[in-house]
Amino acid sequence: MYRKGSTGAIIASMMVFSGTPVMSANEIGTVSIKFAGEKDWAAECTFHKASGKARDVRRTGRGFNSIKSIAMRSVMSGKCSLNVPDETTLKVTFSATGPIDCPFEDKENCTAIFASSGKIMFSF
Repeated sequence: MYRKGSTGAIIASMMVFSGTPVMSANEIGTVSIKFAGEKDWAAECTFHKASGKARDVRRTGRGFNSIKSIAMRSVMSGKCSLNVPDETTLKVTFSATGPIDCPFEDKENCTAIFASSGKIMFSF
């Protein structure tokens, strides 16, 4: 039999001792990635969430000027793998809040244009 009010203490102790790291609001952020390209490009991103779980998201484009995006909250880090077809480019625009930095050389616009060179990866 539980005393009144003990349920909250049990839940709190389960969260602390569950093996999932307790993250502060300063260690997580929101990530938004926009992809714009031609032909049959593909992007597969893995987001490492504050909960300790990883979430995989895939976007594909087809045809002329195909635009797709991904947005994810409570992100600690992640990586994306891009497949850019021959004779085309894929423009990637990245934005994030919190401690997550721009993964591209163009830090001001946080945009990169990848030419057809097969599989490309970037991390954040």
